[in-house]
Amino acid sequence: MRKSGWKKKFHEIPLQRVSRRFWLGILTVFLCVAGMPAGCPKSLAKGSGVRIQITDTDQSGFDQKEACGRVEKDIVRIRQFGETEKTALSVSVREDVSVPYVANDTLVCTAADLKDGRYRPALVQALLETEEPWLYYGISGYVFGDAADEAMLREWYADGEDMGILGLFGLRFFPEWVTQREWEAARQTAISLVRWMTEVKKQDVRTAPLTDGLKQEWLSWLGVDRTYTDPYAGWLEGYRFERSDDFLVRILGEDASYCFYDFVKFGENAQDVETFLYRERYGKEQIYRYLEDEGGDTAGGVFRDRDKLPYIRYSIRGKDAGSNKVYQTKEIALCGCLHGHLFAWEVLAKKQHNVHWANDALLLYLDSIYAQEDYAQDHFREFWENGVLYPDRPETFAETDKIILDYARSYLEQNRNLSLNRAMVDAMAAAGVLENRKIGGAFGASYIERHDLSEKDAWQGDTLNRMEGASFYAWLVDTFSLEKALLLNDITRPDYEKIFGSSFEALAEEWKAYLANSGL
Repeated sequence: MRKSGWKKKFHEIPLQRVSRRFWLGILTVFLCVAGMPAGCPKSLAKGSGVRIQITDTDQSGFDQKEACGRVEKDIVRIRQFGETEKTALSVSVREDVSVPYVANDTLVCTAADLKDGRYRPALVQALLETEEPWLYYGISGYVFGDAADEAMLREWYADGEDMGILGLFGLRFFPEWVTQREWEAARQTAISLVRWMTEVKKQDVRTAPLTDGLKQEWLSWLGVDRTYTDPYAGWLEGYRFERSDDFLVRILGEDASYCFYDFVKFGENAQDVETFLYRERYGKEQIYRYLEDEGGDTAGGVFRDRDKLPYIRYSIRGKDAGSNKVYQTKEIALCGCLHGHLFAWEVLAKKQHNVHWANDALLLYLDSIYAQEDYAQDHFREFWENGVLYPDRPETFAETDKIILDYARSYLEQNRNLSLNRAMVDAMAAAGVLENRKIGGAFGASYIERHDLSEKDAWQGDTLNRMEGASFYAWLVDTFSLEKALLLNDITRPDYEKIFGSSFEALAEEWKAYLANSGL
């Protein structure tokens, strides 16, 4: 049978020549493809043991091969410090990145970051899979020969007010949230600690917990005659930090995440956010214990076990993002107080859903009156000091604000055990019910007005505004008990006579008498 075209020519080539040339070509292609990371032409990741893929490199003058070689050499040095099971690394090179970061197992940086080594802490983070900023900054500096400026650190920690840096809270390593000097002090601290733990203590910094005792030892070794104390000892442990193109930072905890989309008044720097998260966690624990100790069986009827509360995503913006989103997405707006968490807890775990006065009154009572370590106290203290309830408040409310302050001073003078928070809430309620004054702002509208409740839907008490409701609820707790007051939140339509032994009208008159007798 005749063979035509290329088939004939191929048939006529001696078998030995075909085998030699054919298999040599196949072997060459296989070695090139297998050894070369995608996106890295002619670059073999043979030394590091990690396949490197560089993407998003459209900018002119960028040499992918050179970049792959640089990353590979850095990986080899990092793996000499600590082993990793990671076998592949994606690097997204873009020009719209302010600080290198790791997201979804991809290291994101600029071409300049790759060239001058600014990407190395993120490389350590991705390679050693550590979530602690102080660790990946410290290991990076130590591995790549950035000797810590210990003279600068001795001078820094000689000032007791600068001890906050040694808390190593993650945002201390985010340049946007600290001054340049604070960021450098945090970075140098991390490098020195890694060196000290590795060379002096002979411990693996990735697994050995860095306790307050070890921090004190390090200070002594450094030559600093100071005692280290952590104001938030234990309360800020377990948080992780993420960056993204979509937000400034996301802080992840065991039961909630806090996503900062922009700078807000209570989160303009690392110390503000430390205080915020401390108050959130401490306040929640304080309230949990209070409900458990004082709420009795009724608390279990109002709220399910807190361990059953879904993981909440808090959306933290300069402006309210809409708290009603919690119903669909388990994401709520948070504006610097525990109210957001309590609202989520009530909406997601509460058995009865309604909008009547007692529900928000309970939240305001727990947040503004009971939990003292909270931003409500800051707000009331500012009002106490400057005499204005809200910024940019109209002049027409000046006389009302003075009346509120006069009542609050009188309450505090007559009852030394009264908190500033409680005095302010009672004073605003007194201005409304005793002086017929409109408080204005978010506290001024009644529940009937705010929720368009019909006479059929309304409860007795829904004509109270928010501060009046919180004051009345607090009086019910003090006069009867938290367990009885919680029955208002556990019943679809409460019977005041059955719960408290008096009608709503009689109870309200007693509460107004309390406000009047305690006031002016």
